[in-house]
Amino acid sequence: QAWGGAPGLVHVSTTAPIADAEATLAARYAESARVAVAAPVDKAVAAFAYDSFGVPGKVVSDRTIADLGIRTVRFGNGLQLNLKRTDWEAGKVSFALNVGPGGQAMPPAKPGIAVAASILLPQDGLKAHDATELRKILAGRRVSLGLGVEEDALSVSATIPANDLDLQFKLLAARLSATAFRPETAAQWAPTAKTLGEALSAQPMQLWSLAQGYVLTGGDGRMGLPSPKALSAVSFEDMRAQIAPQLGEGAAALSLVGDFDPDQAIAMAARTLGALPKRPERALGKYSYPPLAFTAKGLTQLTHAGQADQGVVSISWPTNDDHDLRESLTRELLAAAMNLRALDLIREQLGATYTPQASSYDQPAYPGYGHITMAASSAPKDMALIAGAFRQIAGEMRDQPVGEDLLKRAREPMLAAYQRAERENDSWVNLVAVAQSEPARLDRRRQRIAVLQSLTPADLQAA
Repeated sequence: QAWGGAPGLVHVSTTAPIADAEATLAARYAESARVAVAAPVDKAVAAFAYDSFGVPGKVVSDRTIADLGIRTVRFGNGLQLNLKRTDWEAGKVSFALNVGPGGQAMPPAKPGIAVAASILLPQDGLKAHDATELRKILAGRRVSLGLGVEEDALSVSATIPANDLDLQFKLLAARLSATAFRPETAAQWAPTAKTLGEALSAQPMQLWSLAQGYVLTGGDGRMGLPSPKALSAVSFEDMRAQIAPQLGEGAAALSLVGDFDPDQAIAMAARTLGALPKRPERALGKYSYPPLAFTAKGLTQLTHAGQADQGVVSISWPTNDDHDLRESLTRELLAAAMNLRALDLIREQLGATYTPQASSYDQPAYPGYGHITMAASSAPKDMALIAGAFRQIAGEMRDQPVGEDLLKRAREPMLAAYQRAERENDSWVNLVAVAQSEPARLDRRRQRIAVLQSLTPADLQAA
């Protein structure tokens, strides 16, 4: 009814000229119109195939961390289930499933696997349902099968309605046991990688974000890409070889934070993830992979394919991993103070850029690796000026303690964020996920506000 009798428009966009284009396209269109077609047949939506995973798993440990309101459950197959019941968001549950060693296990010489996985697996569906069929089955349900690659785990996380929790458990169990890795998904990667690489290469900030970790570590592919175009060198089989074993055999922990019935959730887990074959238990420092080191020196120049008057300039200084809470928070506060000083000096006084920023990066997976970075969007003509200002700020903070007013302005937003986070499901879910595998992280949560309040100008100068 929509198409019948209406005038048509054929639009062709091409990089190569077409000889006698109008006549050629008209002829092709007429030829196409002579091909007999049949109206599509409406198919009934298939039943979800992953409703049962065998004999429900047995709970072998069930404890409560009273002061944090976290219940830790362990199943006989090694699954860790950590629960925090809250009433902060009625009818909603935030969850995070961590499995395997994640990015630290990727080959350093093969950058881009994490990007490929995060793009391809959500399009891949499951063994019994391709992506199109799965979308129809899940229509109207707010559940997630997206997959991210973190430093220390493959991760699926989202916030969903509590009444979709049982289906979400089934999807997670199917993700671990029935990811398809379909040939048709593999066929999508080469054109996707090419198009994505070209798009990212045209965005200076995107290019910098992708390349920074790669540059700082002397070319370790677990931390980034030398260029977005390097995505085309990653094959679907490269991705599958790294992801499939982690999903199929990796140690798993699931956290739930929100408005749900804990006993019902435990029963759901028993029927799904708890019923899968036995896996090792997650534990901090269990793996041994090639270390990371901050090896970059001097100047590295990257070239983007976007507008010539746009760019990014950054300076990074090596720091440490996050094993010491006080040191980690000191660096975070120092970066916040540097950020405020950059806004004052570079944006307000010099007018060189609107977006200077300073940040501290540290993590638990790679011993000794971290950095403080100052960065800004910049026209090439202003880069030397901005880099000089970055060095001036670092020199000031090295040579004398920051003023009390600057310290207060840096600390108060951090304190406010921590205090807000105490009653936000999303801010708890990743901590709850490691309640059994990294219990020391719980003490960090208990102590962080007091530690942050105790930091002095002298601490920042020493850092």
